[in-house]
Amino acid sequence: MKSSFECIVCFFKQALRTARIVTSNDAHIKQVLKATMGYLLSEEDWTRTPLDFGFDLYPLFYETLGVTDPYRELKRKSNELALSLYPWAKESIETSEDPLFTSVKFAASGNIADYGAMDEFNLENQIKTSLNKDFTINDYPLFKKKIKNAKSLLYFLDNAGEAVFDKILIETLLSLYPNIEKISIVAKKYPIINDITVEEAYELGFLMDERIEVVPTWKDVDWRERLSTYDVVISKGQGNYEGLSTSPGIYFLLVAKCDVVAKDLGVEVGDFIFKVS
Repeated sequence: MKSSFECIVCFFKQALRTARIVTSNDAHIKQVLKATMGYLLSEEDWTRTPLDFGFDLYPLFYETLGVTDPYRELKRKSNELALSLYPWAKESIETSEDPLFTSVKFAASGNIADYGAMDEFNLENQIKTSLNKDFTINDYPLFKKKIKNAKSLLYFLDNAGEAVFDKILIETLLSLYPNIEKISIVAKKYPIINDITVEEAYELGFLMDERIEVVPTWKDVDWRERLSTYDVVISKGQGNYEGLSTSPGIYFLLVAKCDVVAKDLGVEVGDFIFKVS
């Protein structure tokens, strides 16, 4: 997905949000905004994907502020809250008529935990009301048919907190489909917003099965070249959708949280999406 002018404005909002997490000093906040402005003025191609811009801008924010991971505490709290809901989620899934679909719904609803797109959210309330909300775009029947005979799965993680429900979905897949021989979990190599990092994925116990590996992604890793080597690819969240939406055969699982992404998908802000490209 190409960036729009609205995305450029959003980058400034993200710079301001990040700066205010770190400091209340107006001079320091101004430095971050000026650094963002300088970067964008020097960038000739404003149609690069928002994800590509994010890989450049967030390290710039952090360097200017003199920090390495300003969202670390927010991520920790999100993970703790999601883990407190883990037993209830597992029981809800295991007792449902379609455990796979229910686990997909949990994973989708967790995508509300996004500090890149929103200033605040209620993860617990979102999760607990998600089961009554339908997917506006629902390619679950295609996914269920595809995963039945799949041997390999590539899964792009998105945010902290949300990742707990991704783990539950992966646990459900491994339980229901013993034909799966390999799952590659993709997490960020370095901190960016509240996205889950490789280290944090380890901390959440993603290596719960010998068939699973956790691998890094960053601006120097082009996953587009490796997508076709997996039988099934799941991409969580807006950022991954923005970066991979033109690649065929990917199952995008997200909540549309901004007008630009909603328009690209042909849906409304707040809609749940499970769409294959």
